[in-house]
Amino acid sequence: MSNVFRLLNSEAYTDVEFRLTDNSKLKLHRSVLAARSGLFNIYFQNRWKDKAVVRIRTINPDIFKGLIRYIYTGAMSCEINDFQEYLRMARKCKLPGLDKALIKAVKESEFSGTNTYLTPINDNNIVR
Repeated sequence: MSNVFRLLNSEAYTDVEFRLTDNSKLKLHRSVLAARSGLFNIYFQNRWKDKAVVRIRTINPDIFKGLIRYIYTGAMSCEINDFQEYLRMARKCKLPGLDKALIKAVKESEFSGTNTYLTPINDNNIVR
């Protein structure tokens, strides 16, 4: 995943730009997004097929950026207050690994007494 992480921090070979409601722009790679997310795969074949710019208006920009970080790296951090929104988006974006990792992280954080951030969430934390 480290090579894919380098792509997240580079505009090399990007082929789609996402514009968020906070006016930020993310230049990303269709192939990475489609390979990791069932929803992105479907949208790039249909709804966003010929779009170079996609406007994201219904998702909190910080949540969207967190999902993108997870898609590219397999890891992310999550504030407990954002748990429900991340879980909803993980399911909508068809990211079953994130769904399971979020649930496991919440269970672990309940026992550790933390109430700000969940334990680091990554593909290795998946409950099988």
